[in-house]
Amino acid sequence: MDTESPDAIKIRDAGLKVTKPRLEVLDILAHSQPHHLSLQDIQKALRERQMNMGPTTLYRVLDHLVAAQLVQRNLYTDSDTTFELFREAHDHMIDLDTNEIIEFTHAELEALKATIADAHGNTLINGALILYVRKTSKSRSSEV
Repeated sequence: MDTESPDAIKIRDAGLKVTKPRLEVLDILAHSQPHHLSLQDIQKALRERQMNMGPTTLYRVLDHLVAAQLVQRNLYTDSDTTFELFREAHDHMIDLDTNEIIEFTHAELEALKATIADAHGNTLINGALILYVRKTSKSRSSEV
């Protein structure tokens, strides 16, 4: 009996053809630590799996997965783009000193986002908040 992987089912349900590059990229994003990978990080992981894929092809694969809402593209600065699996609502803090990406969720904040969208006559589909942060002096001294 031939059973499809969960990722293959997601790809097919999104209306895309199931291909090895799409399956590999989803698997890499699902099992990566940290969850936010640059194009170069994904390319490196593909090479480690003995799968060579040029940047143009990889961008095309990622564009299709983003359009199908299987992958989320995060643009934090003009030159800093990462990719992660599309999943339940969460927000990010970017530490400007270390470039660490910190994920967080906050129920009141999610409710406020929906309230703001509603106040403008819209329904919130998805919304990401990015906070750019630095450790406070108090936090820095306690880490030393």
